[in-house]
Amino acid sequence: MLFADIKPETRGTRHRAGAPGDNQHTEKKGMASTTTNTIFMTKKCHNCLTSMPVAARRCPECKKKVGDVDKLGFAKKPVQWVAYITTLVWFQAFCFFVWWAFLKT
Repeated sequence: MLFADIKPETRGTRHRAGAPGDNQHTEKKGMASTTTNTIFMTKKCHNCLTSMPVAARRCPECKKKVGDVDKLGFAKKPVQWVAYITTLVWFQAFCFFVWWAFLKT
């Protein structure tokens, strides 16, 4: 089939057949943006790069907590709220000490 054999109304247009949830490409008029949705069967640990099922919450090799899968197939690092809160408390204690030791009259 040659390019000249294609009907004029379909020449130069994009046609994509697929079920919902497959890789879906969306193009906006006047903008060169493409959105791709990919479904992964496994994800990789952010620490040791071991493959594991998508539903896993801990890595089977290094036993670290892992989050959801990102767009590249790696597991996201979960937020460590305890570390952030502990750091905030110690910073406030340090500020209080500086005020008490040097600025208090």
